[in-house]
Amino acid sequence: MGSASGMKDGGGRGGRRRGFLGAAGLLLLCITACQVHYYRERRTPEVRGVVLDAESGKPVVGADVGVTVFGFPSNPLAGMASPPRWALTGEMLTTTSDGTFILPSRCPSPESSGVSWLSYLLWGPMQKRSIGILVYAPEDIPLISEADGFDWTTDPWVAAASAGSGSAVKVTRTGSLKAGFRYTLHVRRAVTQKDWESKCALTKQVASSHGEPYQTWLFNDLTGYLERWPQREKAGEYLLILMDRIADGDSPANIDYALQAGELSGAEIPIILKRNRAILNLASRMNPPQEPYRVVVTFASYEQRLEAIRQCTSYLNTISSKGGGK
Repeated sequence: MGSASGMKDGGGRGGRRRGFLGAAGLLLLCITACQVHYYRERRTPEVRGVVLDAESGKPVVGADVGVTVFGFPSNPLAGMASPPRWALTGEMLTTTSDGTFILPSRCPSPESSGVSWLSYLLWGPMQKRSIGILVYAPEDIPLISEADGFDWTTDPWVAAASAGSGSAVKVTRTGSLKAGFRYTLHVRRAVTQKDWESKCALTKQVASSHGEPYQTWLFNDLTGYLERWPQREKAGEYLLILMDRIADGDSPANIDYALQAGELSGAEIPIILKRNRAILNLASRMNPPQEPYRVVVTFASYEQRLEAIRQCTSYLNTISSKGGGK
């Protein structure tokens, strides 16, 4: 009898263990299945496209294309607890010989999703997303999209150059969230003074809160305008922007400190020198900016800033001649 009772008790415990393990296995299977589905749905769409000249239809080779996929929370509580839009993935690309670019589909990490781990696991996938695209080429008017909308079918496109010219920008987009999206982007070459003012205005917009390559774009566009129209209305303003935001007009002491602290590398010296020399050359061909533009330079007058750049350039020349720029 005792033996039978023992067997019965053991069977009961074994049954409970098997039941527990079975339930745990089922739960694990459900979680795994949910996570597989969840991560599959969380992937960003593939974004590819081609950049073409608006007039000739030929591909634009070597254009910089910034592509960012934004996500919006599917749970309204997420928007209350966190920013309503997160950059899930983004990259600066370069168009190939046929004018094409591609941003592959990716699965964003919890860190890039802008929510906590608990929110990442419990809240559903982001059903609403948007794409931001920026196209920059040295001779073309930049193309900038605003990706604040929730609708995949239309994007509002910003182009100062399109004022008075409805054909300045033409964009077509096809595809879906799962299949990916295909863009055809037509950019227009900057030719007239008004074109270049529009080009500079758009580049200033994106460079206002970003580092490279946006600052290089701004330098190229402002100097491009000044080389063409050194005496026109915007010239003084653009020169002061270059002096105030692009050129490194620090004192020799500050340059030494930056080099020693590792904030300035020897490889950067030739770049600063080239920009400073370009600014000094442009300033020598222009009239001093008028008073309305002086507000751009917040800490010094035009003459003081110009002298600071001369001193900086002279000192950097000395460093470069001694091999400090290598």
